Formats: sequence, C-alpha cells, structure tokens
Amino acid sequence: ALHVEPLWIHPDHRSPGVGRALLGQLQIVVEGTGEPAAYCAIDDENLALVQPAATRLGFVQAPGSLYYVVLWPAPEPVGG
Repeated sequence: ALHVEPLWIHPDHRSPGVGRALLGQLQIVVEGTGEPAAYCAIDDENLALVQPAATRLGFVQAPGSLYYVVLWPAPEPVGG
C-alpha cells in the first residue's frame, strides 16, 4: 500500500480553496501510482482538522491501533 502523508498548509495560506486544490492534486498523484491501496496516519491532535479531508478522499478509519518496530537505527545526521 502507498503511504500518504497528511498535508500541512501554513496558517497564512489556509483557505478552503487552497486545501481543495492541494487535495485534488494529491488524489491525482495517488491514483496515478497504480497502487491498489493507500493509507495515512493522522495524529490524534490533528484528527478534527484532517479527518474530514481524508474522508472526502475516500479514506476510512482502519480498525485496531497502528504499531511499528525500528529494524535498524537511523543514521546520524551529517555534521551532528
């Protein structure tokens, strides 16, 4: 499945028109990949804001809870 990150719009540029245009373009890109499924993770603190847009794109809440495991440590940042 394709992992889709939620979109973040700078507060100075938030409007229904901007959001709709970005979501429309996102949908075109996602559908153009040919993947049979896509998923996104929405933080609880952003659920009220992001969930309506995700629903409009056809996303539904999956049952259960998301779990993950880190299989190898991330590399150290350059210059870190």
